[in-house]
Amino acid sequence: MVSDETYGEVLGIHIIGPLATELLAEAATVLNLEGTIDDMMNMMHAHPTVWEAMGDAFASVRDCRLTFDILLVGAQHAAPLQRNWACVE
Repeated sequence: MVSDETYGEVLGIHIIGPLATELLAEAATVLNLEGTIDDMMNMMHAHPTVWEAMGDAFASVRDCRLTFDILLVGAQHAAPLQRNWACVE
């Protein structure tokens, strides 16, 4: 990710790998809409998907990592509760 330091606008994205074509639409959209790193971090996406690599890349600009809080349901079952960004202060 290449972004403006002051406003966080995404200026460019480098995508390399066997599933790069799966991420091109997302990259083109954020560039076309002059989106910011924070815009992309707050978008909802399905889990698990290839997009999570893109989400991690956006979050790394803010020194954040995607985490999932787990809701325990009964003694043996767990379900995802919500996703959070764990950021270094």
